[in-house]
Amino acid sequence: MATWDRWSTHLETTVAVDLPTTGVTLRLSQDPNSGNLGLTVWDASIVLAAYADRNSRKGDLCRARVAGKRVIDLGSGAGVAGLALALLGADVTLTDVAPVLPLLRTNADVNLGPAARRSLPGGPRSAGTVAVLEYDWLDPSTWPPVLAGGPADYLILCDCVYKEAMVEPLLAAVLALCGPGRKTTCVMVNEFRSASVQEAWVAAFSRHFTWCKVPRARM
Repeated sequence: MATWDRWSTHLETTVAVDLPTTGVTLRLSQDPNSGNLGLTVWDASIVLAAYADRNSRKGDLCRARVAGKRVIDLGSGAGVAGLALALLGADVTLTDVAPVLPLLRTNADVNLGPAARRSLPGGPRSAGTVAVLEYDWLDPSTWPPVLAGGPADYLILCDCVYKEAMVEPLLAAVLALCGPGRKTTCVMVNEFRSASVQEAWVAAFSRHFTWCKVPRARM
């Protein structure tokens, strides 16, 4: 735990983060001094990237299951989780609000742009595609470019639920990207901050999804 605490403290003060995952070290820019929460690398995205790494050969997010699949990362922030799945061959759309997009595009280009692909251990074609688009849960006018790609096979959400007021808008934004004609799996990783917020999002999502908690032994 002491090691994790030191890492978290480091993340809060540095403008660049190196994160090993799926055989590659992601180089991620962030702006922890910004007032915009989306410009910081948060622990939940690191947890999901580590989960994908550990289960890359076998499991829910293994390469055999996600390669070529449409993955949408909602509230991507610095892009950690989405880029980790793209390294496993998924075709990923990274999304966030407009002020976050410049940082998100930089991280996408640094890690999976043409130059970066040439140095991938499995070759340029071992990774999937990466697109960066605006998708504001509170502004449905921003949704059409993302919706145009069709329903998602996987939706990933890292630390997206921290206020009760955001639960219903997030649910609406999620449902817009699900089906018809395609089974969509949502993978949500959230830092526990409030029992009431946790209960609210579980109750809201349970109206539309069957869900289960990932056992600690698989993490």
